[in-house]
Formats: sequence, structure tokens, C-alpha cells
Amino acid sequence: MKPKMQSAIERITLNDATFTGEVIEPTFVNFFYGKNGAGKSTIARSLCDNTGIEWKNGKSASDYDVLTYNTEFIDANFANYGNLAGVFTVCETNIEVPKKIEALQADKSAVAEEYKKKSVAAESKQNT
Repeated sequence: MKPKMQSAIERITLNDATFTGEVIEPTFVNFFYGKNGAGKSTIARSLCDNTGIEWKNGKSASDYDVLTYNTEFIDANFANYGNLAGVFTVCETNIEVPKKIEALQADKSAVAEEYKKKSVAAESKQNT
């Protein structure tokens, strides 16, 4: 059997929550799964915050695109699209666009209402 290809991360030392000095030596591709409380989120937080990470060959997190697919990523990048089941938007930018459109539509409605009031007032002054 071939040895596993090593990753750019030499080791991850967890010192968070219930894990003290727990060492993980990742390989090139890693997928962490387990029961609640097994440490998946702790590992993800370490990767995101670059805490407890020992990089190979003098490298650092700034030399790589470190990506974690965790709850924070899902909250920031996925949103339901209205009440349509199974339809959602992906990407932080795409999530913000409908929010901006909704806010602009509310502003437009407020301006239209103000215009209507002023038009009625102006018309009533013209008739007197």
C-alpha cells in the first residue's frame, strides 16, 4: 500500500472546548465527520482562525486558500429564495442582492406615497 500523501499542514493541535493538546496529522485530502461533540467544529475553527496549525516548510496560512465547509460558511453563502422549496441562492454577494432590492423597493414605495400625498395637496391648492 502506498503511503498517504501529506498535506501542507504538518499538524493541528486542538486547545479549545473539551480538547486540550489533541494532535491531528492531516493527509492531503481530509473529510472530518463524527457525532456531536467529536470535534468537527473545533477543527474547522482552528483552520479558520489559524490557531494550533503547524505548516510544513516554513509556510503559513497566507500562502494558501484555506477553506472550511462548516455552519458559518453555509450561513454566509446559502439562503432560501422566498418560499420556493428547494430553491436557494449561493454566495454572499447573491444573498445580499435580494436584501438590497427589497430595501430599495421599500424606499421606492415610501417615495411614491410621499409623492401621492404632495400631489393631492398641490391639486387641492390649485382647486381653491
